[in-house]
Amino acid sequence: MEPEEYELIAAVEQSHWWYRGLRNHVLAKISARLEQGGYVLDAGCGTGGTVAALNGRFPSAKILGIDSSPFAVQHAKATAGGHLAFGNVHSLPFPDDLFDYIISLDVLYHAAVDEKQALREFLRTVKPGGLVLVQVPAYDWLWSDHDVVVHTARRYTAGKLRSSAVGAGFGVVECGYRNSLLFPLMVAQRLMSKVFRSDTPRSAVVRHGVIINSLLGAILGVENMLLGRGVRFPVGGSVFAVFRRPS
Repeated sequence: MEPEEYELIAAVEQSHWWYRGLRNHVLAKISARLEQGGYVLDAGCGTGGTVAALNGRFPSAKILGIDSSPFAVQHAKATAGGHLAFGNVHSLPFPDDLFDYIISLDVLYHAAVDEKQALREFLRTVKPGGLVLVQVPAYDWLWSDHDVVVHTARRYTAGKLRSSAVGAGFGVVECGYRNSLLFPLMVAQRLMSKVFRSDTPRSAVVRHGVIINSLLGAILGVENMLLGRGVRFPVGGSVFAVFRRPS
C-alpha cells in the first residue's frame, strides 16, 4: 500500500468500527489456552492494532508481528510495542513448527503477495494442529476505488479461499462470509461510486462521527455474536477462514 494509507489507518484503527469489530472476532476465535503462554504471529500486521489487542488479551503469550512496509512497522512499534519487525510473508524469518496461531488479515489479496508462497510459509511455521486465521475481501464485482489505492490484485469467494487452503495442505475448520449485515449498504455504496465516478481514487478508510461509528460498530457486534453462535451468512463483504495444519 501507499505510505499515506498507513497514515490513515494508524489515525483511526483504535476506535474505527471496522477494525474494532474484526479484532473482536479474531479474539473470539483464539483459545484461552494462550493465557498459559504460546506463540502468535500477525503476518502483515499493518499499523499494529491487532498486535496491541493480542498483547492486552494474552500477556503471557509471545505476540510477534511482521510487515513488508517500514512505514507500517514504524506505526506498529508506536502503537503496540513488543516484538515487531520488517519481514515478508513469502519468506518468514522463523523456524518450522513455531506458532500456535498465525493471523493474516487482509493481506493475501495484495498485488505484492504471492498467495501460494505465503500459504506455504504459514504451513511451514505453524505447529502441527495449529491454526491460521485469514481474512480477505469478497467478490470481484465489489471492486472499488479503495482497491486501486491499496493495490488489490484479487478478491475472493469462500470457495476460492477454501480451495487455496486445501491446495496448500491445510484442513479447513471454517470458511465463510462476514461483514454481512452491512452488506446491502456496501453494495449500494459501490453502485453509487460507479455512477458518480471520481477522477482520483480515494481510500475507504475515513473517520466517522461518533454516532455513525457507534451504530456501525453495534451492528457489527451483533453480527459477531451471531457468528459466534454458529450462524453462517450466504454473502458478505469479507471472507473469513480458519485453517488447521494437519497433525
